[in-house]
Amino acid sequence: VTLTLSLAYLSVLAHQRSREEQSRSLRSQALAIQSLIDPIPQPLPPTRSEVAAAKRAEAFEVAKDRWNEEVENAVKWVQHTDWDEVREGLEDRVGALWDRAFGESIEDSASKAKSEVQSVSKKTKGEVESAAGKIASKAKGAFEKAKEEGEDFEAKVKDNALQAR
Repeated sequence: VTLTLSLAYLSVLAHQRSREEQSRSLRSQALAIQSLIDPIPQPLPPTRSEVAAAKRAEAFEVAKDRWNEEVENAVKWVQHTDWDEVREGLEDRVGALWDRAFGESIEDSASKAKSEVQSVSKKTKGEVESAAGKIASKAKGAFEKAKEEGEDFEAKVKDNALQAR
């Protein structure tokens, strides 16, 4: 019985597997024939809105690329510029403009300004010292006056306390 059932099971299993293989083979052949008869339809042409969106996206990308290139060039220029040379060139140009505008060099103007500042400084220093002396004497007088009034008040309080006893 076991041998008969085993043989029956194996024959049914072999038959099932061969049918599945035939099924797969038939499906692939049917698909191949159908693709020959009915080719895959071509996609529809893009609509006007899709074309416009693609153009806008392309223009935006071009603008971004230009912007990035400009920023990159500016950074390279800043990194490769000799700033000491730029400063010296500006100093020379400003000096030439100063000579043309005022008829004297910057050094002469600077020495005149320095002497004027020193004279004003001396004058102001004297005025500040005299004002400081006045303020100090008035503050000292006010302190003395407050001290005397405090002592007088203390004496009055003591007298009133003695009289109250």
